Amino acid sequence: MRVFVVGLFLFIIEWCKKFMYTWRDTEPLPLTSRENYPDAFRMTQKYIDVAPQLPTIPPML
Repeated sequence: MRVFVVGLFLFIIEWCKKFMYTWRDTEPLPLTSRENYPDAFRMTQKYIDVAPQLPTIPPML
């Protein structure tokens, strides 16, 4: 978790290390809650294990 202040706005960045996904706490519920995330876009460990290629993640600046 990282906390950011931009101008008068404060938000928290959450990070799922397992699935390499980040989101702000200000995002809509379908992006922040597993139960509300669209089924078509859900990833499981099995899907990741058989994926032909995972893109490399560039280093953070």
